[in-house]
Amino acid sequence: MSEGDRIWDAATTLAALGAGGAALWDWTPVADRLELAGASAELGLGPLAPACASAALRALVLPEDRHLADELLALRPEGEPVEVCLHFRNGVAAVWRGRWDAQGRAAGIISAAPGATAGRDALTGLLDRNSFLRHARDRLAAPGAHHLIVADLDRLRRLNEALGHERADLVLAALGTRLAAALPASALVARIGEDEFAALCAAEAAPTLVALRRGLERPLSIAGFEIHPKLSLGLVAARGGDDAVDAAELLRRAELELEAGKATRGVATTRLSTDGVSRLALESELEGAIDRYSHALHMLFVEDVEDAVIPEDRKHARMGIDRKR
Repeated sequence: MSEGDRIWDAATTLAALGAGGAALWDWTPVADRLELAGASAELGLGPLAPACASAALRALVLPEDRHLADELLALRPEGEPVEVCLHFRNGVAAVWRGRWDAQGRAAGIISAAPGATAGRDALTGLLDRNSFLRHARDRLAAPGAHHLIVADLDRLRRLNEALGHERADLVLAALGTRLAAALPASALVARIGEDEFAALCAAEAAPTLVALRRGLERPLSIAGFEIHPKLSLGLVAARGGDDAVDAAELLRRAELELEAGKATRGVATTRLSTDGVSRLALESELEGAIDRYSHALHMLFVEDVEDAVIPEDRKHARMGIDRKR
């Protein structure tokens, strides 16, 4: 060994990788074990380090990239290379490069994808508004039938007041994931405002608004509360081609449809003075009860609460609900 040669030990190698914003990965399919070392946190992989099962990687990857995660993890012949770019829920994108060995293991290096996170919403990892419009214009330039859908989370202010902004963000992130999962992999999905999402997909593959609402409004458990998100939806149909409506105009029309639906449903937009946590808890309890039982809702008006006599069959659940199983 010449005087200038140097042996890189494991600690030195990992330190160099971390300083360079890269990480090592080692995948053993037979043990269902993925090991990471290096700049895992900087690459958005902190929840997976130092080791995890394949299900954890699939859960962290955006729904539209799960087929790429499956491609990364699929067993291949010795010497076959691997290279995929994965987008994660925190808006980070990383390129995974490696090679399979004779023992049925794959290993390699992970690095940030240059410019891959540009145009992505940091909270959900979905497209942002400008990127959505740009991609939508390209999509609408080709002939074909399309549906543009917008979804708006009702009463985000109440969630912010009751849960705090960080926990309310978890609701938005979950809704973004649900929206992407409910649409075909080819759909363009974006967060276009604080509480608003949009999607453009082929008309024949688009779900009905009824089915979409059912999927998006499933209960969520956040900070000890069972949250029942309510959304306003709007949809417009469009034909692609030379005479296609501009994407921005199409989005405006969909948002008008959404606002019209809000007015029809009587969605409150004014701030309520009632304590946010108490109201949210009561709302969750009521929503959960309605989901579990068939009810008759009774209202009792009295002039003097202290003198009020409430019938025994009207005292259920402190909300005045009769349970009829």
